[in-house]
Amino acid sequence: MDDILILHKDLVYIKELANQISKTIQLDEIGQITIFLGNNININYKTKQLTILQINYTNKILNKFINNIGDIDNNNNNNNIVINNKLYKPINLPGKPGVKYYKNIIQASNVDIKNYQKQIGSLLYLVLKTRPDIIFAVINCARFMSNPDSYYFDTLANIWYYLLHHNNYGIIYNCNSDNLYIKGYCDTDWGNDLNNRRSTTGYLFSLSNDLGITNPILWNSQLQTTVALSICESEYMALKEATKEAIYLNNMLNYFNNILKLGYTTDSISIILVDNESAKKLAENPEFHKRSKHIDIIYHYTRDIIQNNIIKIVPIPTKDNIADIITKNTTKNVFNLLCPKIIWQI
Repeated sequence: MDDILILHKDLVYIKELANQISKTIQLDEIGQITIFLGNNININYKTKQLTILQINYTNKILNKFINNIGDIDNNNNNNNIVINNKLYKPINLPGKPGVKYYKNIIQASNVDIKNYQKQIGSLLYLVLKTRPDIIFAVINCARFMSNPDSYYFDTLANIWYYLLHHNNYGIIYNCNSDNLYIKGYCDTDWGNDLNNRRSTTGYLFSLSNDLGITNPILWNSQLQTTVALSICESEYMALKEATKEAIYLNNMLNYFNNILKLGYTTDSISIILVDNESAKKLAENPEFHKRSKHIDIIYHYTRDIIQNNIIKIVPIPTKDNIADIITKNTTKNVFNLLCPKIIWQI
């Protein structure tokens, strides 16, 4: 028994394909998609909008781990939530701004390690499908899975409190155009890991016809593999990773457009938006090398891709760079400004 999802703009084609499959295996056709692999999906054909969220899955893991996230909150607040006869106070940020941790020097118990890893595993599935707003908070906690202590459990609890207040967030895709191109936001937080001083790379890619429309299709937050000696270098290293993803996504878009005969007009040049002018110049100008000749040759891959007109680097103000919230725990003002650009309360 397994789940099969067939997508095509022609309903006749879908039915013919289903008939062919049913000749080989038993197939139960259940009609229009509403839930798939824990994702709640709604398609509005009139407005040409698609919404995806995981409210059922979110509530399921909240109920499973709610007893792990602290005691009753005695502060009277109309927004408090009662679960299993306990009172919990929701919060509005998935992570605490400016809080960083060193590795635990005391060995945690096997019970704590297993409990911590179970929570991280459940959150990662949520992060990778529909919740880019909590990706940095979860990835940051995941760095300490092998030996967590009480500080890391408190940080993890912060995510659960946030989900209590925002369990119905999801992604809305605006599909009102036949012209599509890949657009990415790229950012880094220089040397933010206290244990090895590596920087965090973050990027989010969108598929749309307009710089003002964000239809997020891929996002990632991860430590860089080497230590960067400057902000410019760390931004340049992040740009290389984003460039690789842009090429992959553009190839996938063109492949499906051609093989499924979707009829979209696609742009062969992907756009990556960055807020660091020095990294942009380093990627575009081969003469800009006096202070950057030590950078590993692999990161100059981006320069070749730009010169071959495969991607285009576009500057963006830091205050508008969505990738900022997936490289660090930002302040409430920054988070409230950027979060609604990628995820919505549904």
